Amino acid sequence: VSYHFTQFNWTDVDPNCHLCNFMGLSMVFYGQCPLFLGATMAGERFFGINHPFSRSSRASKRHAWYIVGMVWCFAFVIGLLPILGLGKYSLQYPKSWCFLTLLHDRKNIAFGMIFALLGICSVGISFILNTISVITLCRVYHDRESVQRRRDSEVEMMVQLIGIMVIASVCWLPLLIFIAQTLLQEPPKSLVGNAIPRETENLLLIYLRVATWNQILDPWVYILFRRAVLKRLYPSLTTRPSIMSLYPTMNLSLQRKYTQESVMH
Repeated sequence: VSYHFTQFNWTDVDPNCHLCNFMGLSMVFYGQCPLFLGATMAGERFFGINHPFSRSSRASKRHAWYIVGMVWCFAFVIGLLPILGLGKYSLQYPKSWCFLTLLHDRKNIAFGMIFALLGICSVGISFILNTISVITLCRVYHDRESVQRRRDSEVEMMVQLIGIMVIASVCWLPLLIFIAQTLLQEPPKSLVGNAIPRETENLLLIYLRVATWNQILDPWVYILFRRAVLKRLYPSLTTRPSIMSLYPTMNLSLQRKYTQESVMH
């Protein structure tokens, strides 16, 4: 924002690239964190839906903060790699922001591929685990006894998971695939020195702007697809017994225990 007001020359203000490295680190850190957290949440959600009672004993605030802290540390280490020598952060078109460098030398290719492949793997893991979770919820919802145990919470969770998967895939995959594709292609022979084609710079900026919409749209999935909103669109949704009915072999005393705890909380 300050750049567009002052139109300063970045190389004059930051000749040693300290500010550029800080911004590049921030871009990578805040870019990777949502993807890693999304994959982690998909894993927790997968085990919570498919193995709810074996998982509940380990669920705690300390466990949640430990997982989040590990994700933050891992993303921060990835962002530090160019500062430690693996690749470098460079000024990007229109000379107002810094990001990883799409040059075809070994270190920049290595760091760019690490960034792209980790992001693609995170989106893929989230998509696969969330898909399995949606299938499990659909199986519960459309079971032979669904008339007796249909729950609006299953519908809410299914719609939210589908929304999250679509938004993450549409927003992030174009940028990640573009970075990997650019680094794996042979550079144009007409380029002089370490120049990057203007078309590549423009596409990188466009794809980055699309990726930032993921953080904007994600909260709206939870806001717009709440049970209160879904009931207005689909009035037949009613509150029924819980997902525990997926496990009919559970003994009666354990069912009573979890039912009482859910009422108390």
